[in-house]
Amino acid sequence: MLFKKKTIFNQELFEEFASKKAANILSHLDSGTDRNRIETIDVTLLEVDITKFSISGDYGQQELMKHMNVYHEAVGEVVHENQGEIISINGDSVLSYFHDTDLEKAAGNAATAALALVAASENRLSNSRIQIGLSIGINSDVVGIGIFGSKYRRQIGCFGQARNLCGRLMSTNNLYHTNVILSEFAEARLPAQFDRREMDILHVKGLDKPMRIFELVNVNDTANKQ
Repeated sequence: MLFKKKTIFNQELFEEFASKKAANILSHLDSGTDRNRIETIDVTLLEVDITKFSISGDYGQQELMKHMNVYHEAVGEVVHENQGEIISINGDSVLSYFHDTDLEKAAGNAATAALALVAASENRLSNSRIQIGLSIGINSDVVGIGIFGSKYRRQIGCFGQARNLCGRLMSTNNLYHTNVILSEFAEARLPAQFDRREMDILHVKGLDKPMRIFELVNVNDTANKQ
């Protein structure tokens, strides 16, 4: 029923389940139109996941799910406050993108969001009974974002080497005991006020040469004002 008439498409409601870009695509589709659409766009990607989760005492399933909803609400707020958009959610993992004609600004927005998420994990998302730690990967490049699948099931997704690399960076935090890792491609776009530390050189499947990775440490507000 969703695709039979454009008049019944509720774009505002749909945007709670998918990206705004996907909602815009679907709102202009006719019944006979191929609904698989991919747009190529230069973005900075941010993927976040819960990597440390500890509970003290008894915690019921309903109470646990309520806390997970608080987590997703916090991630959504931070992403949108920094001009980003969530592409997909897979359990605790949330993938979002930041786009602007000014590529440096987009990377800065993603970095600001990452630091805000780390801060949230230490206060808003943790309490006397629950402790949460986050792992975040940031990468910048051209990706495909859109709708794929068949008439039996479609979903919103992000495609390309840049997306795969972002996920690998996120999981690499576990090896270095860090919270936020940047690829050299994201680091090259990052505004000067963000403090970063070069960590290592990785051999990544799909890349022609080794890649440098950086830890996002902090943002220097003084440098930003100068």
